[in-house]
Amino acid sequence: TVPDATARIQALLTGQVDVLEAVSFDDVADLEASGFRVWRFGGAQVSSIAFRTVGNPDSPLQDARVRQALNFAVDRGMIATVIFGGNAEPASQGAARGTFGHDPDLRPIPFDAAKAKSLLAEAGYGAGFALTIEVLTGFSTADSLVYQKVAQDLRAVGVDVTLRSPPFATWLRKYLANDWGDVDAFSLMWDSGGYADAVRPVRNFSCAK
Repeated sequence: TVPDATARIQALLTGQVDVLEAVSFDDVADLEASGFRVWRFGGAQVSSIAFRTVGNPDSPLQDARVRQALNFAVDRGMIATVIFGGNAEPASQGAARGTFGHDPDLRPIPFDAAKAKSLLAEAGYGAGFALTIEVLTGFSTADSLVYQKVAQDLRAVGVDVTLRSPPFATWLRKYLANDWGDVDAFSLMWDSGGYADAVRPVRNFSCAK
């Protein structure tokens, strides 16, 4: 077991190990250039940001047009191709490809900043509003950049985003107690891992939870 990412790469390059897992996107090109073969496997997880509508009665998120606008505002294609280097794809649903319950006919919400602004204006938020989002970072090499990009895209349509990155223990306490304080939205993974069945993330993500 070699927990440090840099040490794992060095172990591979110096012949101390023959096989390495959890390669950073940033290291793929260098490893391939050094003659190593990198295998890519699709994951059973879908990253998302959950809108907190329950217990948040005065939030603009209560309006479906606002929720739709925030979805149109985010350029998922850019995140997949640039931040993930083409090693991810925009999600169309909470069930990852290959998971029981995945619907191949669903398509990702397209990036359309103009439509996002139009929907916000229609909902009475043409001047924008403030949004506080708590996100977990440090679980992959790209998650911090992903959330920064989401915040940038939302700000571009007038939503004043404040990003917070609490310790996992703090986030977990809020999740288990369903007590988010002044948080409007939070990161949450649709994780079908282990079961390969969409019922698991639905159970963990639903309003019933």
